[in-house]
Amino acid sequence: MKAWIKGNGGRPKTYLLKANLFRSFSVPKLFSLLFFGVKTNMPLISFSGETSQGPFWKQIQEGKKTQTCRKPRKRPIKKGDKLRLYWKCRVPKDRKPIHFIGDAICTKVERLMYLDFAHDEEFAQRDGFSGYAEMWGWFGAPSIHGHERYDVIHFKLAR
Repeated sequence: MKAWIKGNGGRPKTYLLKANLFRSFSVPKLFSLLFFGVKTNMPLISFSGETSQGPFWKQIQEGKKTQTCRKPRKRPIKKGDKLRLYWKCRVPKDRKPIHFIGDAICTKVERLMYLDFAHDEEFAQRDGFSGYAEMWGWFGAPSIHGHERYDVIHFKLAR
């Protein structure tokens, strides 16, 4: 968009206006900003795993899996964020039983080292595993990966 402004000496000067909302906001953020006047964060989380307890998407829908452990993001997930949960989001829809798991609300985020939760049986069950031994198969041995940091994202599925 160009704006013509009278300059010195009566000659017009051309300025480019750089206020392009579509470049600085995603569509959901722009929608919420325009209609609600608030900036919201709606991160996408993709699940693809299956344990002895069943696939993660089924555990989430049944309310058994209430958290996930992820490497820290560039833009971290915060308490109160609306989460969009998907099952294998890079696989075509016709090759999987479900695509969109549901919307969830982030209830808490903790930054922990793997050693902090590697031997916790209840933690492993909340994360969808039968126990910490099965969790070790997913994340690796604590003796090797124990000092890696994870964001533990607790969520509640919106019904």
